[in-house]
Amino acid sequence: MIALDFVSAPWVTDDSPIVVILPGLAGSSKDTYAKSAALGLSMQGGDNKAYRVVVVNTRGGKTCPLTTPYMTHAGSTDDVRTYVSITYVCARTDD
Repeated sequence: MIALDFVSAPWVTDDSPIVVILPGLAGSSKDTYAKSAALGLSMQGGDNKAYRVVVVNTRGGKTCPLTTPYMTHAGSTDDVRTYVSITYVCARTDD
């Protein structure tokens, strides 16, 4: 299970570039710095395009109860790789 939070904004389009925020081991999308970064990135981008922003919350963190026997640790990249793989496949099928 992956806990993802997306920024929803009417000016963000399907062709907007994607930015992934990783808030750290004890962090989440509810933290001030993650919210600030997500808001700022969703409002500006290259060529006047806003970024599509997703925050990957850590398993067992503040906002993501641990529902599997797998916890996130400093060297864990499985959740991020899973999200990027799914996003890449979806983007490729849209072409």
